[in-house]
Amino acid sequence: MIFESLLAKRQTAPATPGQSGGAMSLFKPPVAGVRVDEQEAMTYGPLWACVRVISETMASLPWGVHRKKGNVREAVTDHHIYRLLHRRPNPETIPFRFKETLVAHALTWGNGYAEIERNRVGEPIALWIITPDRVTPDRDARGNIIYKVTNDQEEDSEIPARDMFHLPCLAFDGLKGYSVVNQAKQAISLGIATEQFGAAFFGNGAHLGGVITKEPGSGDLSQPAIKNLLSSFNKKHRGAANSNKVHYLDAGLKYDPIGIPPEDAQFLETRRFQTLDMCRWFRVPPHKLAELDRATHNNIESQNIEFVTDVVVPWATRLEQEADFKLFDEDESELFTKLNVNALLRGDTAARQSFYTAMLDRGVFDIDEVRAREDMNPLPQNQGQLRLVQANMMSVERAIQEGGTEANARASDRRGTSALWEDPANRMVRKEINALSRMADKGIEAGKLADFYESHQKHLVEAFSSIATFDGVQDLEARARDYVLDSCKGINEQQYTLDLLADWRLSRSETLRQFMGDPNV
Repeated sequence: MIFESLLAKRQTAPATPGQSGGAMSLFKPPVAGVRVDEQEAMTYGPLWACVRVISETMASLPWGVHRKKGNVREAVTDHHIYRLLHRRPNPETIPFRFKETLVAHALTWGNGYAEIERNRVGEPIALWIITPDRVTPDRDARGNIIYKVTNDQEEDSEIPARDMFHLPCLAFDGLKGYSVVNQAKQAISLGIATEQFGAAFFGNGAHLGGVITKEPGSGDLSQPAIKNLLSSFNKKHRGAANSNKVHYLDAGLKYDPIGIPPEDAQFLETRRFQTLDMCRWFRVPPHKLAELDRATHNNIESQNIEFVTDVVVPWATRLEQEADFKLFDEDESELFTKLNVNALLRGDTAARQSFYTAMLDRGVFDIDEVRAREDMNPLPQNQGQLRLVQANMMSVERAIQEGGTEANARASDRRGTSALWEDPANRMVRKEINALSRMADKGIEAGKLADFYESHQKHLVEAFSSIATFDGVQDLEARARDYVLDSCKGINEQQYTLDLLADWRLSRSETLRQFMGDPNV
């Protein structure tokens, strides 16, 4: 295996970052006529809102370090990576701003970059944001990924992949993410053009453009006269302050409006559609952009949860896996980072109450775990670290007094099974008393008594098998045999069988439960 690993060689050539498909689209201008780049795109309201919603949501999530030991995960707060992600990415940036900027870059440019500064022993000590327009992913002569960074007043830098925190969007080559602004430039250009049309329309006093013509035979105007006429006309008519005013045209001049009225061009419908179109590009629910035409109290909550599962979780996974890959050493495989999205998945108060009740009743959560999910401190003296079941709930104080252990929780469960023991006990005692009463009328014969109790012993095992299994009671056959021997002993010692049976009607059921192992008696 060692020789095979030394001789192993990749069969395909590594992809060059940023050169996989779609390159010709970079040179095709938008049909709407408004050229779009990352800076211009951020002036478009729906796009700004989508980027802001996602980046601020991601920035608000706590980013911690955890250690996995078997099936147990524990938070780690004394590791230098925890301090880097949770407290201070670098001496100039707080964690919220770092995550917000990195994700915003990835949403617009398609890639977010941060240089990983390391100390002399190779430990990450700072993360420095780099604007994506300065970074070009490439490969060196050996085929290793490098990042070429342009510097304003210094020589350009070449940063190895291990020292660059790279957050890409969707990428066909897996190396450099596609720019959403570039992929959606037709939609963004149309949206900006629609806004510019509306601004120009209202800037012209809510009047469309037109032409000024002269009546035939009214003479011609010189070029300077035409220029002065148009300048004077525009000055008097443009602007909201000049709307609805009456103006005079000299004899022979006529104004004819041209263009399509906004209502015919479906101006408002187009603007609304463009907002929804941006939501589709970024997978953001429309109500996050204040588009509430189809929103209801019922579907907004489900859309909020879909936003978490469809948008937040994928971005959180990108951040977590890049951090695990670049920030930890190979001998720290038990460590991993985690962005906590649980708070975003909270429903309304009634939904959370129903969920917590179900989890507590089934013993899935203890009280402290529920309090932690609601950002509350645990109960003092470990009083909340007790799992209960619904059969017979008790207060925390009583649970602590009675032991506060798993055994006590099991005892609480058993108290709820008392009725399940009583039913077969009453039935079997009633059957036994009726059989003995019939024998007593004719005189009890030893052979018939032995035959009855041999059969009755088997029926006892069958009657109590289910509840005994639930409560962990074993050796039912031996317990049934001991009960039968006790019954035979009582019959032999009692001179009058009917008197014995009268006593049994009052107390024999509890005696049977004791013999069969009922933990409630």
